[in-house]
Amino acid sequence: MSQTKLAPVSKDTEELVSLYGEIDMGPDGFPRAQWVGRTLVPLRLNPRLQYYLFPEVYLTRILVNRRMAPALAHVLEGIQRQWTYPETVENGLNQFVKCYSFGDGRAPQPCWWGASYWLSPKVQEDTIASVMKLFTKAGFTWGGTFTRKDERRFDYY
Repeated sequence: MSQTKLAPVSKDTEELVSLYGEIDMGPDGFPRAQWVGRTLVPLRLNPRLQYYLFPEVYLTRILVNRRMAPALAHVLEGIQRQWTYPETVENGLNQFVKCYSFGDGRAPQPCWWGASYWLSPKVQEDTIASVMKLFTKAGFTWGGTFTRKDERRFDYY
Protein backbone atom coordinates (compact mmCIF):
# COMPACT_ATOMS: atom_id res chain seq x y z
CA MET A 1 0.00 0.00 0.00
CA SER A 2 1.54 3.31 -1.06
CA GLN A 3 1.51 6.34 1.18
CA THR A 4 0.61 9.75 -0.19
CA LYS A 5 2.98 12.42 1.17
CA LEU A 6 2.82 16.15 1.60
CA ALA A 7 5.00 17.92 -0.92
CA PRO A 8 7.67 19.88 1.00
CA VAL A 9 6.43 23.27 -0.16
CA SER A 10 8.56 25.24 2.28
CA LYS A 11 11.19 25.05 4.98
CA ASP A 12 8.32 25.34 7.49
CA THR A 13 6.68 22.21 6.05
CA GLU A 14 9.95 20.29 6.36
CA GLU A 15 10.25 21.42 10.00
CA LEU A 16 6.70 20.30 10.77
CA VAL A 17 7.31 16.89 9.18
CA SER A 18 10.54 16.52 11.19
CA LEU A 19 8.65 17.31 14.42
CA TYR A 20 5.41 15.42 13.83
CA GLY A 21 6.17 12.93 11.05
CA GLU A 22 4.62 12.41 7.63
CA ILE A 23 0.85 12.51 7.47
CA ASP A 24 -0.34 9.13 6.22
CA MET A 25 -2.96 10.19 3.69
CA GLY A 26 -5.45 7.95 1.98
CA PRO A 27 -6.55 8.18 -1.64
CA ASP A 28 -9.21 10.73 -0.66
CA GLY A 29 -6.47 13.20 0.38
CA PHE A 30 -7.28 13.03 4.11
CA PRO A 31 -5.28 11.37 6.89
CA ARG A 32 -6.01 7.67 7.38
CA ALA A 33 -7.77 6.63 10.57
CA GLN A 34 -4.66 4.72 11.70
CA TRP A 35 -2.57 7.90 11.47
CA VAL A 36 -5.18 9.84 13.44
CA GLY A 37 -5.16 7.11 16.11
CA ARG A 38 -1.35 7.15 16.37
CA THR A 39 -0.96 10.93 16.30
CA LEU A 40 -3.97 12.44 18.08
CA VAL A 41 -5.30 11.77 21.55
CA PRO A 42 -8.55 12.83 23.18
CA LEU A 43 -7.93 15.48 25.84
CA ARG A 44 -10.59 15.40 28.55
CA LEU A 45 -12.03 18.81 29.39
CA ASN A 46 -13.10 19.74 32.88
CA PRO A 47 -15.03 21.93 32.83
CA ARG A 48 -16.43 21.26 29.39
CA LEU A 49 -15.98 23.91 26.71
CA GLN A 50 -18.64 25.50 24.53
CA TYR A 51 -18.00 24.84 20.84
CA TYR A 52 -17.64 28.29 19.26
CA LEU A 53 -19.08 27.29 15.87
CA PHE A 54 -22.14 25.62 17.44
CA PRO A 55 -22.76 27.39 20.78
CA GLU A 56 -25.45 24.91 21.83
CA VAL A 57 -22.81 22.13 21.83
CA TYR A 58 -20.55 21.58 24.84
CA LEU A 59 -17.45 19.42 24.48
CA THR A 60 -16.09 17.03 27.10
CA ARG A 61 -12.99 16.16 25.05
CA ILE A 62 -11.07 17.39 22.02
CA LEU A 63 -8.53 15.76 19.69
CA VAL A 64 -5.00 17.12 20.02
CA ASN A 65 -1.51 16.00 19.05
CA ARG A 66 -0.13 13.64 21.67
CA ARG A 67 3.01 15.82 22.04
CA MET A 68 0.88 18.88 22.81
CA ALA A 69 -1.69 17.27 25.13
CA PRO A 70 0.19 17.67 28.45
CA ALA A 71 1.10 21.31 27.71
CA LEU A 72 -2.45 22.21 26.68
CA ALA A 73 -3.89 20.47 29.76
CA HIS A 74 -1.52 22.58 31.89
CA VAL A 75 -2.69 25.80 30.17
CA LEU A 76 -6.38 24.94 30.60
CA GLU A 77 -5.77 24.20 34.30
CA GLY A 78 -3.99 27.57 34.58
CA ILE A 79 -7.02 29.33 33.08
CA GLN A 80 -9.21 27.64 35.70
CA ARG A 81 -6.89 28.80 38.48
CA GLN A 82 -6.64 32.38 37.22
CA TRP A 83 -10.31 33.07 36.39
CA THR A 84 -13.58 32.02 37.99
CA TYR A 85 -16.01 30.15 35.77
CA PRO A 86 -18.27 33.24 35.33
CA GLU A 87 -15.14 35.23 34.33
CA THR A 88 -14.15 32.59 31.76
CA VAL A 89 -17.65 32.83 30.25
CA GLU A 90 -17.54 36.64 30.24
CA ASN A 91 -14.09 36.61 28.60
CA GLY A 92 -14.83 33.84 26.06
CA LEU A 93 -12.27 31.51 27.65
CA ASN A 94 -14.95 28.82 28.00
CA GLN A 95 -15.21 28.52 24.19
CA PHE A 96 -13.33 26.06 22.01
CA VAL A 97 -12.53 27.02 18.40
CA LYS A 98 -10.11 24.35 17.10
CA CYS A 99 -6.87 22.39 17.60
CA TYR A 100 -6.88 19.89 14.75
CA SER A 101 -7.95 21.05 11.31
CA PHE A 102 -6.31 19.11 8.49
CA GLY A 103 -5.96 21.08 5.27
CA ASP A 104 -6.75 24.43 6.87
CA GLY A 105 -4.73 27.05 5.00
CA ARG A 106 -2.68 27.05 1.81
CA ALA A 107 0.35 25.27 3.22
CA PRO A 108 0.78 22.75 6.03
CA GLN A 109 0.74 24.27 9.50
CA PRO A 110 0.71 22.83 13.05
CA CYS A 111 -3.10 22.48 13.13
CA TRP A 112 -2.78 19.81 10.41
CA TRP A 113 -1.08 17.68 13.08
CA GLY A 114 -3.41 18.79 15.90
CA ALA A 115 -0.75 21.04 17.42
CA SER A 116 -2.50 24.43 17.58
CA TYR A 117 -5.07 26.08 19.81
CA TRP A 118 -7.28 29.04 18.83
CA LEU A 119 -8.94 31.35 21.30
CA SER A 120 -12.48 32.55 20.71
CA PRO A 121 -12.94 35.88 18.89
CA LYS A 122 -14.83 36.89 22.04
CA VAL A 123 -11.54 37.03 24.01
CA GLN A 124 -10.50 40.67 24.40
CA GLU A 125 -6.95 42.01 24.05
CA ASP A 126 -6.41 42.58 27.78
CA THR A 127 -7.32 38.93 28.44
CA ILE A 128 -5.19 37.71 25.51
CA ALA A 129 -2.11 39.23 27.15
CA SER A 130 -2.69 37.18 30.32
CA VAL A 131 -3.54 33.99 28.45
CA MET A 132 -0.50 34.44 26.19
CA LYS A 133 1.73 34.22 29.25
CA LEU A 134 0.17 30.88 30.22
CA PHE A 135 0.60 29.44 26.72
CA THR A 136 4.16 30.66 26.14
CA LYS A 137 5.25 29.45 29.58
CA ALA A 138 3.94 25.99 28.57
CA GLY A 139 6.02 26.03 25.36
CA PHE A 140 3.57 27.40 22.79
CA THR A 141 4.44 29.99 20.15
CA TRP A 142 2.05 32.94 20.16
CA GLY A 143 0.47 34.05 16.89
CA GLY A 144 0.97 37.68 17.85
CA THR A 145 4.63 37.19 16.97
CA PHE A 146 3.92 35.66 13.53
CA THR A 147 4.68 37.60 10.35
CA ARG A 148 0.94 37.61 9.68
CA LYS A 149 -0.36 38.44 13.17
CA ASP A 150 -2.92 36.03 14.64
CA GLU A 151 -3.25 36.96 18.31
CA ARG A 152 -5.73 34.20 19.08
CA ARG A 153 -3.59 31.33 17.77
CA PHE A 154 -1.02 29.29 19.68
CA ASP A 155 1.15 26.65 17.99
CA TYR A 156 3.11 23.93 19.74
CA TYR A 157 6.52 23.03 18.26
